[in-house]
Amino acid sequence: MSTSVVRRCLALIIVANLVVTSLPMSASEVPSTKTALGSVSAVGYVELRGVRMEQEGTLFAGDQIKVADKSSAKVVLSGGERAILAAKTDLTVGHDGKSIELTVQSGNIGFSGTKKARVNIAAADYRITSTDVVSGNVAFVGSDYVGVRVSSGRATVRDARNGQSYVVNAGQERLLNLKTSGSHTPIAQLASAVPVPLPQVPPAPQATQAPGVTRGLSRAGWIAILATAGVAGTAIAILASGGNDSEDSAAVIARQRAVQQAQAVAASATAASTAATQSAGVASQIAAVTALPQATRTQAQTLQASASGIQQQISQLQNMINSLLTQLQNTTDPSQITALSGQLETARVSLNTQITNLNNVNAQLNAIITANQNVPGVPTTTLQTVPLAPPPASASIPQ
Repeated sequence: MSTSVVRRCLALIIVANLVVTSLPMSASEVPSTKTALGSVSAVGYVELRGVRMEQEGTLFAGDQIKVADKSSAKVVLSGGERAILAAKTDLTVGHDGKSIELTVQSGNIGFSGTKKARVNIAAADYRITSTDVVSGNVAFVGSDYVGVRVSSGRATVRDARNGQSYVVNAGQERLLNLKTSGSHTPIAQLASAVPVPLPQVPPAPQATQAPGVTRGLSRAGWIAILATAGVAGTAIAILASGGNDSEDSAAVIARQRAVQQAQAVAASATAASTAATQSAGVASQIAAVTALPQATRTQAQTLQASASGIQQQISQLQNMINSLLTQLQNTTDPSQITALSGQLETARVSLNTQITNLNNVNAQLNAIITANQNVPGVPTTTLQTVPLAPPPASASIPQ
């Protein structure tokens, strides 16, 4: 046999070996020393172990899954746990000796566990685990944060840097800082009172749910709305179903923080307007009681006029605040957000001036009621102190 023929045969054998070893293997092709951990199916362009998948592949410890743009993948693990990987998600499958671990390096996933197999997900220095059936989402927010949302059940988030653990219940979210450790304040469930149209949260994967690009999480990941929401001082995070990669996450957070502050001030204005109307009505009742001294009735008439005037001022401020809220909801220009936030703060200060005046009126009316409580016709209502509109607060996220 000539030397050239031998060289050709060796070259063919080497190429064949390279092709075979790089292909995703089925369960029947796995050596007995390697245990299959589950399977993955692809929609669009998905790589498994560095090779593009055609349809489905078997998962083993150490396997890496990379989902390209406008694509998605569905993972089903041996214990029944499931995960939907959105576009631009990078995930590694591992085994810690006790359970299968999914490590998310980028992108976002929806997950669900079973009664027999708990969820075990790692994202940077955080590990998300569960002791019962749980479903939810994990998503990277830019380069600074990871968002965790629990749709059902309960999950525990542990920070490996300081050993602290945080429980996330159904309907709650947490925004976790990738650069610093610290407390991670739970983010409240969305309130029905929020007037902003909010994007729908994609459901966590179910046993019968097939993967699809349109059902996956967005490329932009979590848009965090961080600010005080009404007088409760809560914060909201939304897992967005649509996003814009050109929109800087810091700008999005700044806008939504301003929006939430505007909503809080608007809520205070509404409460103050209602209280002012009530005060004017009480003052009118007192002024109509003929058994009271004329001086007291005259004082009540003066207080009625003051309460009515305060209500009108608050009503004008309400219109201004609502207009600012609408403008904030419809802009992403950082300079405009700053300007509108400044106008909002001016309106808030003016509103608190009117609330302070109203509380002075209420105090005088309460004094009249207390001094004349035995006089027929005098109302028995006690007017409550109206809370001031809250100042802008820093986001409830770890710094």
